[in-house]
Amino acid sequence: MNRSRSLVTAVDVSMTVNIIASPGAMSTLQAPSPGRPEVPGSVYSSRNPSPSHGNFHSHFRTITDDQLHALKGFDTQFLIDDSGSMKLQSSTAVAKGRTHWEEVKLVLLDIVKVCAEFDENGVDVFFFNSSLVGQFNRTNIKEPKEVMELFEARSQAGIRGSTPTAEALDLIISPYLQECERSRVENRGFPKPKNVIILTDGAANNNKLLKQNLISYARRLDTIDAPPDQIGVQFFQVGNVEGVDDFLTHLDNALSEENECRDFIDTRSSEEMGPEGLTAKGVLTTVLGGVIRRLDNATI
Repeated sequence: MNRSRSLVTAVDVSMTVNIIASPGAMSTLQAPSPGRPEVPGSVYSSRNPSPSHGNFHSHFRTITDDQLHALKGFDTQFLIDDSGSMKLQSSTAVAKGRTHWEEVKLVLLDIVKVCAEFDENGVDVFFFNSSLVGQFNRTNIKEPKEVMELFEARSQAGIRGSTPTAEALDLIISPYLQECERSRVENRGFPKPKNVIILTDGAANNNKLLKQNLISYARRLDTIDAPPDQIGVQFFQVGNVEGVDDFLTHLDNALSEENECRDFIDTRSSEEMGPEGLTAKGVLTTVLGGVIRRLDNATI
């Protein structure tokens, strides 16, 4: 896929991803391939606010309508930790007094409000433990009340269990990769790109398996020469369990270099997110920023 190298000229990764377009960058963009999103250059910039959309909360006004329209080009899926530790109290300034579970629910409520404005397909939600037995999976969520009902139903069933991150993610990625591989063999277009957003407060049951799976996914995508934005996986840490941030940093910064494969992973630890902790704006800017970074790096 051809995208201008001038698409991104500065990346600031502090509390969120801030990407500023160079002058004239939009004029150099080529038309997107069929089924691919036209992703504008400036994902998050205080110099490019868009407060005109009436349904936005004030904390979304720094993300423009044009950038959020890019959501139409992707299937957005959330994979949420429903292990017992999610009942622990949050320590962030914004979510203090709430559990990790409640913190995630509130963030997802805000994200659904935004996605409903820009993507008629809504978002999909899966949970770590219940996904393994096929319960509580919901697709095409478009209304905040659907999020409330889903979390209430999951809560009533009991928030418990461990953290099978690798196994739950594989239920989402493996069938999709098989579809991508069939598309290549049959010489037809790849399916709609996918972003999987993982919200978790703890280390995976099997970090080794998770790393092996992620490397395998990357190599399979490379083998079929899939576009750089075909799959994106984003990990967000809820809370501040010791050791989780180090593992996430390794996934983000070292996994692709050590194994000579594509980088389709973005992570945000609690330390990187700062005192605000997990926010809807932070999630959306990281997801959109990761898309642009992958497209831009592919032209180097």
